[in-house]
Amino acid sequence: MYKNWFHKQFLFFLKIIIFLSMESYVILDHAEDKHKKILMVNWFMGNTCNYACSYCPAFLHDGSTKWPDFVVVKTFILDFVSRHQDKTIYFEFTGGEITMWKHFKELAMLVHDLGCKVSIITNGSRTLRWWSETIKYIDCINVSFHAEFTTLAEFKEKIMFMAPQTRVHVNVIMNPDKFDICSELAEDLVVSVDDITISLQPVVDLEKCINLDNYTDEQRSYIDSQENLRVKISHTREVDTTRGEMYKIDSTGNKELVSTSQLIVNQENSWVGWKCNAGVEQIIITDKGDIYRGWCMVGGTIGNIYSSAKLPTEPIICHKQTCHCNFDITCKKTKN
Repeated sequence: MYKNWFHKQFLFFLKIIIFLSMESYVILDHAEDKHKKILMVNWFMGNTCNYACSYCPAFLHDGSTKWPDFVVVKTFILDFVSRHQDKTIYFEFTGGEITMWKHFKELAMLVHDLGCKVSIITNGSRTLRWWSETIKYIDCINVSFHAEFTTLAEFKEKIMFMAPQTRVHVNVIMNPDKFDICSELAEDLVVSVDDITISLQPVVDLEKCINLDNYTDEQRSYIDSQENLRVKISHTREVDTTRGEMYKIDSTGNKELVSTSQLIVNQENSWVGWKCNAGVEQIIITDKGDIYRGWCMVGGTIGNIYSSAKLPTEPIICHKQTCHCNFDITCKKTKN
């Protein structure tokens, strides 16, 4: 008798928990309207890198994939841009370390002259002289701090040079073994450099999708409360942004601002069964030239740079248990 009663009570409370979790929000959307009108092309062009971070898988830095043929790249970009003139197109180039490609400056000039935007993901390791020659063609620099391969002083010098000239977003990779160094850099940058944005990025396990076991509760709390850092940054000018924070919107229209880092740390990065705008507002291109909706690769290939691609016009139903890529997280998702 008591066993059946406890079983019924357990099922009752379980249903309440499930109901509340399902009703917490029904839409994840861009916090800024201008981000809804952007078409992002995230292009992984090769895996040659001058860093080999302990938390980085070999296929992202071992040089096993050659850089693409520049003529092929140019032909694809010219065709792609001509077919999507109704969009604000951001080409986000990454690697490996994209700034090591001998054709990068030529590539940046091409995209810039077409009236599109150039965004890169970089470790910022090139010399100040190199940056001074190239930065005028780059609209957004997403620069990551890797404590194993650079110093606080060197990294800060680069950020102070870049920030007055273009849009700069700093990703501080919060290495658990060098957490104090990473937090020291973040605390320094937000009061020393104007007009930047910053994210504290937890190290994720690309095979397990996420692994926060190496962080203490205090460290997780620090990453989760990083908005306390952001409010210290002085903004003296309007800067063009590609993507940013998202709104969690419930069924009544109430909104809660959230960052990708917070979603990951709180393990709220699962949208199985939701409609995702990957493919509608973004595509990715692999080192082999294959084109997908996102790095989740849900839906399979939609083309190749050696032929052509036609973007989907409808969202796709997500079936990935965990969305661990910042790029994929920051596109609109709607509960189905």
